[in-house]
Amino acid sequence: MKIVQILFAATLIFSGCSSPTESNQKTIRLAIIKDPPTIDTRKSSDAFSSMMHFLLNSGLTRITKKNKVINDLAESIDISEDGLTYLFTLKNTYWSDGSLITAKDFEENWKTVLSPEFPAPCVQMLYCIANAKEAKEGHCSIDEIGVEALDDKRLKVSLNTPTPFFLRLTAFPTYFPMKHSSDGKHLSSGPFVLDKWEHNSQLFLTANPKYHNRKNIDTEKLEFIVVENEGTAMKMFEQGEIDYVGGLLCPIPLDTMSQYVREKKAKFTPIPATARIYFNTATPPFNNLKIRKAISLAIDRDEIIQAIAPFPARPATGLVPTIIKRTNALPPVLEGDAKALFEEGLKEEGFENIQEINMIYCSSEMNDKTVLVIQQQIRKALGLTIHLEAVEFQNYLHRLKGGDYMMALGKWLAQFSDPISILSCFKYASEDRNFTNWENSSFQKKLKKSAYVKNPLERMRILEKAEQIISNELPICPLFHWDDCYIHNSKANNVYFSGAGPPEWTEIEDD
Repeated sequence: MKIVQILFAATLIFSGCSSPTESNQKTIRLAIIKDPPTIDTRKSSDAFSSMMHFLLNSGLTRITKKNKVINDLAESIDISEDGLTYLFTLKNTYWSDGSLITAKDFEENWKTVLSPEFPAPCVQMLYCIANAKEAKEGHCSIDEIGVEALDDKRLKVSLNTPTPFFLRLTAFPTYFPMKHSSDGKHLSSGPFVLDKWEHNSQLFLTANPKYHNRKNIDTEKLEFIVVENEGTAMKMFEQGEIDYVGGLLCPIPLDTMSQYVREKKAKFTPIPATARIYFNTATPPFNNLKIRKAISLAIDRDEIIQAIAPFPARPATGLVPTIIKRTNALPPVLEGDAKALFEEGLKEEGFENIQEINMIYCSSEMNDKTVLVIQQQIRKALGLTIHLEAVEFQNYLHRLKGGDYMMALGKWLAQFSDPISILSCFKYASEDRNFTNWENSSFQKKLKKSAYVKNPLERMRILEKAEQIISNELPICPLFHWDDCYIHNSKANNVYFSGAGPPEWTEIEDD
């Protein structure tokens, strides 16, 4: 049986075993709540764009359903003894226009991302490459970056330090090659080609005849229909106008989910995702650890989970989802008297009292219920009013990055399947994704030490110690981890879309 799976940041798993005749006829229609901002792998950091990247593009490596790194466009990979040099030898694979995919395509793309003037939100993913960060900040020439195409088939990469997870990074879209035809059309190296894009309405994808695993793709067309809201999507699904709804692409309304759960038609899958509260540690009162700890202690995570039922969630005792840990170790449960800590923190900061604190969030059915429960819990435990401010997503990001907030409800999906994907965001206060302004030298040393440890279990234990540091310092208050929920009709029995987040991966196997 052939199994085809594609998983991405809103990640796709796509599988089937149809006959060639059926595959020429098969079209799958899917609901999507938002138009992808871009199909340029170099310029995106959102789930909707990542979804398209993994349908349209391939990388040097990919991640299997068993979380193993395997070659994709790379035929072979040689790694030096010190872990600092990688030599990738490419397969004979082709762009959708029939031209050869070369090592130069990778070199040029990576150096473009690392150009000081190029807008690349996920550029930090390349900073393990020698002189990458220095070049991006204008401190050295682009030519000094540690990537070189030796010829059409061989790509040499030099790293700053050993990076045990480097081959997971090369399965991430920022590392994919990008190419356009002479008329500016996007060329594909992945399973599908973008046929037509009616912005804020529909996207039409067709199977890429030049894709190196084309024989394993059983679907000829994908149609993504941009819907007004989740309720609209459900009506279209029930009327047979859409074949699949769910995940981050288009969340299922909770009341509808309840119905499908009762009927045993809803499906679930674990993903490396965490709902969390960001504290702006550069702004009073959240520069005070006792106040951050008091807020965290005041929150009853089980009550939140009950409020968003039947959405499948589990209380988060730590920042890193257990699904991407290699051991069963969990951070200890936070203990203390919330009210006493809050009052001690106020006294230390010279406050007699605080009447109100602002919390920003992006409105959705689940987020709305979550913040209301938190608001009630904190008022009851601490006598503190949380002013809730719903903001549009782009404004939300702008305020987080600019430090224009006190508290913020957020969600995060691991960009690749390793704790470092989450922990590295908080290595420095200047990190683009560290909205908390927190940093800690002991935490930094643990992350650095983990890079030089070859034993995987020992490395995981070091990262667990790093997680414990951030759990003690609480710049982030973890709330819950969750599973994805999706429903589909019989036409899409072998289709699965998820918000599983990086490592976005494509897996194609003969079973």
